[in-house]
Amino acid sequence: MEPAVIPDPDHVARHCSATKMKQDGTPSGTAFQLRAGKDVSLSVNWLEFLHPDERGLQLGALRATYRAKGFDLRPTARFAVLNVGELRTHVTQRSGDGRILKVQHEPLTKATDGIDDPSHAGISGYGPDEDVIADLLAQAVKEVHPARG
Repeated sequence: MEPAVIPDPDHVARHCSATKMKQDGTPSGTAFQLRAGKDVSLSVNWLEFLHPDERGLQLGALRATYRAKGFDLRPTARFAVLNVGELRTHVTQRSGDGRILKVQHEPLTKATDGIDDPSHAGISGYGPDEDVIADLLAQAVKEVHPARG
């Protein structure tokens, strides 16, 4: 069964460690690179799944999810927020090959994945050696918020 497509008006968030942030406080392309041999899609979280429209409540729920998974949310880490439709359009228009990315809901459960993360999603349609796509995703970031709140 194909995962559900996240609607273009919605948003996803990517956890970015301090080492993946630029000096200006925005994420670098390395925050959006896939790991060779490990990743089929880039792990993100669907914010509207957590709450329909309030960013503060979305981020609070996201932080709680990360803590429940055992993540230590460091004070220097950030959540980068991207609009689904805008990230897809940005990559398609600037990739050179008209790349079309998929952004799909891929929830994780204790039974199948060992952890509960019902808002988990993935961005797919590129590979670990495609730094240009990762850089374009970084350019599409709309908001940056502290991971620890």
